Amino acid sequence: SQRPAAARAAAGRAAQPGDRSEQPPVTVLTFHQPLASIIAYGLQRLDGRVWSSRHRGPLWIHAAAHEPRPSDIAMMEDFVRHTYSLDAPGEPTLPPAYPTSALVGCVEMADCVQASEFDG
Repeated sequence: SQRPAAARAAAGRAAQPGDRSEQPPVTVLTFHQPLASIIAYGLQRLDGRVWSSRHRGPLWIHAAAHEPRPSDIAMMEDFVRHTYSLDAPGEPTLPPAYPTSALVGCVEMADCVQASEFDG
């Protein structure tokens, strides 16, 4: 069976309007909410997939059309608060909303490794 690859994304590098020094990012990855916004806010920096990618660089995060349940949002926010508290004092800055069918942010895809490398 194929093991998932782990993608490492350094979030927080938003595309700057009018910045013509680089080509605008055109690669997009879709996630359901609330995960899409959590990734765009840099609160989750790793994600596992069953496929690999050669892409490195800017990556748009798209929120799927599926409306998240309030219980899913609460569970994700509790998880983020808990994991954040393990490494940093204070509270994380959570997204104020979880829009759907929209681009919610742009991150920097730093690497993509096989699960066997990530686990080790």
